[in-house]
Amino acid sequence: MNNSPQFWIILRAIVILVASWGIASYDVSKSNLDWLASLIVPIVGGVGVYVWLMLSEKRQAIDWTKPISITQPFFPMSRYPIRYWLVAAISLTLGGSVALLKEIMESGQHPAFGATFLFLGIAILIAIGALMRMRSNKRPVST
Repeated sequence: MNNSPQFWIILRAIVILVASWGIASYDVSKSNLDWLASLIVPIVGGVGVYVWLMLSEKRQAIDWTKPISITQPFFPMSRYPIRYWLVAAISLTLGGSVALLKEIMESGQHPAFGATFLFLGIAILIAIGALMRMRSNKRPVST
């Protein structure tokens, strides 16, 4: 893999744009997501990501340096989990936002589809924030 900071910024942008476009361009009439799913999926997804990150914390292969950096690698997920999930969360949040706005502006018939992805992205961002906060509280304070 390329270690150039520009490469990782461009790759992130491509992944986020393609995933967001995929969500936003999906034919919502073929979806069975409803408001209940908009509540359950983000809760289960956010808790699942948080638990997975917690369980992964002790693995030696994980690189925890610069966890929020946009110029560092985010793939493979098993090596850079926070960076990976950050890209996923941004993709879901952006794609869900666009899908939600598009549906509201066009017909308003199925806004729960976009809302589900939007809320899932936000739930993953909350999970990442909670883990980062927990990790910063664990570090010994030097005096």
